[in-house]
Amino acid sequence: NPVWEVKRYMAFKTLALALMGRNVKAVYLNDLMGLKNDHELVKQTGELRNIKRTKSDRIKLEQLISDPSNVECWIAKQMNNSIALVDSDPAFSPRGNEARLVVDASHPSVAIIHNVCQDHHTLVVVNTSGKTEQIQIRPRDYGLDRQKDLVDNLSEAIIPNHSGDDSIFLEIKPFGRFWIKNEKVEIAQELLVEVGSEEEMTKALTI
Repeated sequence: NPVWEVKRYMAFKTLALALMGRNVKAVYLNDLMGLKNDHELVKQTGELRNIKRTKSDRIKLEQLISDPSNVECWIAKQMNNSIALVDSDPAFSPRGNEARLVVDASHPSVAIIHNVCQDHHTLVVVNTSGKTEQIQIRPRDYGLDRQKDLVDNLSEAIIPNHSGDDSIFLEIKPFGRFWIKNEKVEIAQELLVEVGSEEEMTKALTI
């Protein structure tokens, strides 16, 4: 399923970005668009790092990522905007604390990552499984103001946060992702590309 391929890839890349944030020194070109690992190059050279060092033709790559019937097109767009989000989110400042990973024993496939710098807090939630998960979170445990609505900065959806029991409930679709804050992250428009909806992606990849 090419749609699940994109969603699974972005789930694990979001997890990596949330854990390492701005400490990521570089990203392999292959990983920016989801190119396959080059096992043949590793076999030829004996160098394990070459698995991500495929030499590609620029024209062919441009054609690959500009065609919405390719998974690489959707991965490239989402990776671009995810990196722009990390770079723009003040909670991911190099002066901030190390990311804190929380995994609930009752939901072992759901990773919760808390990033904080001064009074800026971000809660990234990633479902690493192929089934829907439902979890309960107390925003105040992660420095978020429960008197305000929360914002998922990946979908721009508002998560109401006025429940009387101090908790919110999240339903996370297979390989779903949330980037939760009390406010929307301001990202320079020139850093972003138009991604399109999940419905558009599904239609393009299943023609």
